[in-house]
Amino acid sequence: MSVRKRLWTTRLGERKEAWIVDYVDGQGDRHIKTFTRKKDADAEAAKVKVDVGLGIHTAPSKSITVAAAAEDWIRFVTLEKREAATIAGYRQHVDKHIVPRLGATSGSATTCWRTCPARWRRRCSAASKRSSRMRGAAATSRRTSPRTS
Repeated sequence: MSVRKRLWTTRLGERKEAWIVDYVDGQGDRHIKTFTRKKDADAEAAKVKVDVGLGIHTAPSKSITVAAAAEDWIRFVTLEKREAATIAGYRQHVDKHIVPRLGATSGSATTCWRTCPARWRRRCSAASKRSSRMRGAAATSRRTSPRTS
């Protein structure tokens, strides 16, 4: 893995520079990613090094879309023999919320929820609990605060 500076001159004679992260993924394929700042390139190199070491890195060029991952997840929970109503709820959530907002996004641009559906469900559940606790606290504080008008 390397971080290096690339210098070039445009057809108009303007000098340009970029920072390139060059690495080999877990399958032995070479990838590069370009950044305008060295700081960003170093941060990406550190992140990719850890992810490749853990075996969880997916290059953007090899990643499936969020919509395809959601379909895989629906098939996964169906094969787990979940209740029909539960699957219908998941399907509705995927169709109405996830796919319209993130469907065309590359999976590598999001967290690695496709690799472990159980981990994804735990994260969503924890986020939902935090969110509801915060909403409850905000509602309580609104009720107890004095009126200003």
